Amino acid sequence: MDYKIFRLNNIDYSAVIVITKCVPPTSILNLLRRDLNNNNIDGKIIIDALMYFGNNDDRFIEFTYKNDTLIKESFNYIKIDKNNMLRVYASNILKSDNELFDNSILNSFQKKLIAEGCII
Repeated sequence: MDYKIFRLNNIDYSAVIVITKCVPPTSILNLLRRDLNNNNIDGKIIIDALMYFGNNDDRFIEFTYKNDTLIKESFNYIKIDKNNMLRVYASNILKSDNELFDNSILNSFQKKLIAEGCII
């Protein structure tokens, strides 16, 4: 699987999708639609594409998913503040998955920061 879906109890987003391999976000859309539907997830979704784009302004992508449809017009790159809980959540996911973390495209300094509990 090239991504993991995590439900959020968050007012702004229904779920976060963490891309787990160096694959472009566009390559997962068909499978993602199926998995969102199978998991009964609707609403605003955020993708953390750190494993593809790295830690830059293209890292987070938001979109709306409703009634088995990815609303293409809603796709938008967004900047998320370093103290935002979404970044904390994503960093904790990385830190808790040794294989994902060790095989990521992150450089050694970024890995060290996350391992020490810093949020990137």
